[in-house]
Amino acid sequence: MAFFALLVGYVVMGIVRSKLRSYAIPPKQFEQPYSDYALACWVAKRRLC
Repeated sequence: MAFFALLVGYVVMGIVRSKLRSYAIPPKQFEQPYSDYALACWVAKRRLC
């Protein structure tokens, strides 16, 4: 049961991460690689400032 919960959590976090990447990166810049840290900083600055 714990393994199933871990697997579901991993899948859900992957989906959320993918949606955040799609939301954070402008369409013209999809080709450029971005780290998770850079995206998190960008989203935080956008939400907090």
